[in-house]
Amino acid sequence: MEVACQRLSTVAPLIRGRLARTTGDPDRPYRRMVLRPLLTPDILAFLDSEGARNLALLATAYERSPDSDEDSTRMGGRTSL
Repeated sequence: MEVACQRLSTVAPLIRGRLARTTGDPDRPYRRMVLRPLLTPDILAFLDSEGARNLALLATAYERSPDSDEDSTRMGGRTSL
């Protein structure tokens, strides 16, 4: 668990930076994101399981298309992977 927390503290700022969107407002130039980590023993055990690698490879194969924003709106703002 300690290693996972250390890794999270390293990558969280990078992820938030990639998710931040420009607003066009000079007073608040970015719409920032708050991350809610899911670091529990059960989650970490799943990530360490044999099928987790295949799931990660499937997720990286997802290619964002112009239609994905429309799909995200229909899904309540969530994009499926």
